Amino acid sequence: MSRVLSSTTLPIDQTAVDVAMKNGIAAVRISTHRILIFERVNDNWTQTDALDNADYTGGIAVSGTRILVSAVGCAGFVFEKNATTQRWEVTGRISLEFLECDRAYAPDLNNSTAMFSGPGREVQVFSAEWDGARLDAG
Repeated sequence: MSRVLSSTTLPIDQTAVDVAMKNGIAAVRISTHRILIFERVNDNWTQTDALDNADYTGGIAVSGTRILVSAVGCAGFVFEKNATTQRWEVTGRISLEFLECDRAYAPDLNNSTAMFSGPGREVQVFSAEWDGARLDAG
């Protein structure tokens, strides 16, 4: 069984596609500035939110109940679902130290460890303590 979760027609300069999925959460990039969030409830994928920001142009990763989005300006943003509002909100920001910051880099996320592959063969790893509200990366 298959079904289309989202379909869009955009100008070529706004087209971008990426997907990350784990633990019943799917983050689906449908354009250069929009990521749709789907959650699996009762064996059905339902769109529960959308992340819209012109800077969220990089890769996406999912781990546990978190979504990591790479952004231009040498940054990564961690999103978690707010239990009260049911919206996905930024709960952490990671500042990267790559020499070139004019584009976003490929991220990966495993629990509280984030990794970004940068220009050339450079890789930066951040391990953080989570307090439910902020990410203190270093």
